[in-house]
Amino acid sequence: MSSKIIVKKPGSPTLEEIETELVYRGDLKEYVGGNPVEMVQISNDGLSLLVDENGIFKRLPHNFFLSFDNTDIPIQTIIGNAVFARFKPLDYSNGDPWDYELCSLTDKDIEVIKNILREDLQETLKKQFINRYGSVEEPYNYWQIIISKLNGFEN
Repeated sequence: MSSKIIVKKPGSPTLEEIETELVYRGDLKEYVGGNPVEMVQISNDGLSLLVDENGIFKRLPHNFFLSFDNTDIPIQTIIGNAVFARFKPLDYSNGDPWDYELCSLTDKDIEVIKNILREDLQETLKKQFINRYGSVEEPYNYWQIIISKLNGFEN
């Protein structure tokens, strides 16, 4: 059975809807472009975002901004390819599951994704990001600022 995912590439406004026969989260690394794959939960019901966990070290290009309900890190820059996918809840009834199992994005999921990527929201998040971290041009340096703030040091 195929599952619908969405791939958003840096520099492209296009959301690429893909029907895939892949089954597990780790299988999606071919769309993310790297391994290991980091999963960011977008909602409590299985909607997630996958990115290259080492993208910051590979200096992958900025893709979009994402806000979080976290006072220490309220905005992050998503870099490299981003894959939006839905996953089934983990089922431990037969022992430890191998990995998160993919299921298809819903129409509601696609609306949530489009809302996240709205141009006006992205512009607002960009301004907030610059106010907080100083630059969009060097997104790789913002982790140093975050770590300093978390350790009680201000720039």
